[in-house]
Amino acid sequence: MPGSGIREFAGDFFRVVPAVRQTPVPGLAVLECSNREVEIDAIARQIRRLSRQGYRYRDFLILVRASEMYQHVAERVLAPYEIPCFSDYRRPMTAHPVAEAIAALLEVFQSRWAYEPLFRLLKTDLFPLSRQDVDELENYCLAYGIQGSHWINGRAWQYGKNDCENKNDWLSHINGIRQAVSDILMPLWETAQKPHTLREWCTLLYQWLAAMKVPETLSGWQQEDEAAGRAMEAKEHEQVWKRVVLFLDEIVRLCGDDVTTLDEFSQIIEDGMGDLKFSLIPPTLDHVT
Repeated sequence: MPGSGIREFAGDFFRVVPAVRQTPVPGLAVLECSNREVEIDAIARQIRRLSRQGYRYRDFLILVRASEMYQHVAERVLAPYEIPCFSDYRRPMTAHPVAEAIAALLEVFQSRWAYEPLFRLLKTDLFPLSRQDVDELENYCLAYGIQGSHWINGRAWQYGKNDCENKNDWLSHINGIRQAVSDILMPLWETAQKPHTLREWCTLLYQWLAAMKVPETLSGWQQEDEAAGRAMEAKEHEQVWKRVVLFLDEIVRLCGDDVTTLDEFSQIIEDGMGDLKFSLIPPTLDHVT
């Protein structure tokens, strides 16, 4: 039977060293491509040809040994062919703005308000500042060497007051942005200077995220992506908040009474967030997987 050779080959496919075959496998075509994009493009053209003969997209399955190496390539190459696809690659949550904000927030405190993690946090779009305000604040900090101590001492910034015509208005604007950032971060920074139980740490983090209206922001992003037809991205926004809350609950349940420092809590969060992955279901019934 032609299918038996394919089944044997499929069973061999994921072995580190596949068995050598002396005879061709019936029903199997072997192509050598210069790169992954050309490889996926050849597959896309074959899928389009067969779909015009009556096959459904759900009849096709693309198998690769390392899905993380092909996921984005496949999505990019299949899109112009209008071939819907779904990858079962469980993408890490660490690249999502919520995970990035949590990691950056803790790093800001560990580094005593270092420039790099602070602006990573401000650029997640979860902070109640416009991108223009963030960019203007960043340019000012770079121009005048603003470091952590300049944030911590709480004094208004006067650097560059002789460098522009409307110096008072400009400095008032910059200090207004500085004060908005400080008002949001400073209370948590001061609380984080002493050890707490893990229950207290998790509660502080959850309350800060809630005060930042992260759930409401994610809901808005989800609605925007759904309206734009980006079903996968919409599901990620919905899933990330649930997974983060469950993760914090698990810490409290397992070791909530343990007393830890900021550094120890940050390490626990970093390790745990690194293990969180999106688990998405196909958005449609007819798609290539």
